Amino acid sequence: MARGCWWAYYAWKQLFPSRGRGIFHTLFSALAVALAVAALTVVLAVMGGFHEKICRQLREAHGAIAVVADGATGEAGTSLADAGMEWELLRSLPGVAAVEPFWELPLLLEHRGRWALAPVRGEGTGEEGNGHGLLLGRLLAEELGARVGDTVRLLEPEALLAGGDELPLPVEADVVRILPAGRGGWGDGGARLPLRELQEIVGGEGHVGGYALRLLRDRDALPLATYLNGGILPPGLHARTWLEAGGELLSMLALEKAALFLSLACAVAMAAFCMASALAMAVVQKTQEIGLLLALGCSRGRIALAFFLQCAGTGAIGLLLGFPLAALILRLRDGLLRCLLAFFGRGEEVLAFYGFRHLPVFISCRDLLAIAGFSLLATGLAGIIPVRRILRLDPSTALRHE
Repeated sequence: MARGCWWAYYAWKQLFPSRGRGIFHTLFSALAVALAVAALTVVLAVMGGFHEKICRQLREAHGAIAVVADGATGEAGTSLADAGMEWELLRSLPGVAAVEPFWELPLLLEHRGRWALAPVRGEGTGEEGNGHGLLLGRLLAEELGARVGDTVRLLEPEALLAGGDELPLPVEADVVRILPAGRGGWGDGGARLPLRELQEIVGGEGHVGGYALRLLRDRDALPLATYLNGGILPPGLHARTWLEAGGELLSMLALEKAALFLSLACAVAMAAFCMASALAMAVVQKTQEIGLLLALGCSRGRIALAFFLQCAGTGAIGLLLGFPLAALILRLRDGLLRCLLAFFGRGEEVLAFYGFRHLPVFISCRDLLAIAGFSLLATGLAGIIPVRRILRLDPSTALRHE
């Protein structure tokens, strides 16, 4: 050990003494930090998983890019062909895997005397088809009391408002699937229908509300939309990404994630300052030893640095233990979740309501760096508490301390 680095060796021996009970203080302090770090990591990973799942559902439901009329979201029923839209223009764009026309309209749905007004999205081309039958969101199906195989009647609301002696007959469609909750918003209170059938209901043959672009790489959505809006699209048309379609929902998730991070960051800070209080007690017990070091000519700064490194080292150990602990919890997450739901009861209903059977998990390097940085910062700041006492300690008084 070099003469100038005695303080590092002193901090190491304080963390891992060769005998005595000091090692238990280090382990228990590190364990407190590890538990807080693990809790923070697990929560951010689950929130990140939900974020990625919802982003994927939004892309699947609405396409990476939607080309609609200016100021519209696809429900106006504007015929884009009349606006000068060329089908081949979109299909020829680089990175575009598929182009699907769609039309979204509010319709009245009736089943066995139960009525509901809900957004219905028509998808697919008449030539290629998009399957047959009606896909109902879970909440809409519950409101109508409809199940797979039942027949639901659909009617345009304007037909009722127009009045008159004769009303158009509603179009019947068979329910072929119930969409789970949370599927891009359609599993809650919406429905899907082949585009040709929707055009027949409203008498708008050839009309579409927009075109959904499926991309080879979803990360190209924003630059491609910017390119389209830069003068490539005919006047009166606008390209919006899936981020705009689900912007409000994604903002809410980001706000919840930030709130949970701040809440659990407080737990990390509490663990760090509890560790610092234990280290402050150790400074009191070692007052005579510190006084002896001062009498031998050691500077207060080097002694304070040794105790500061001890505090930061304990935090680093807790951080290294916390990440594997979080990985273990996340690996067992589904079993732990089912045990909790079974304990509180009605677990299957909760899983069906939120529309998932497995907890999604995703954590970015940015989140990991934020957790590691905050944990090390908190434990480092907590080390200031014992350091202040050392900097104000008088050698003669310290040697007489009992």
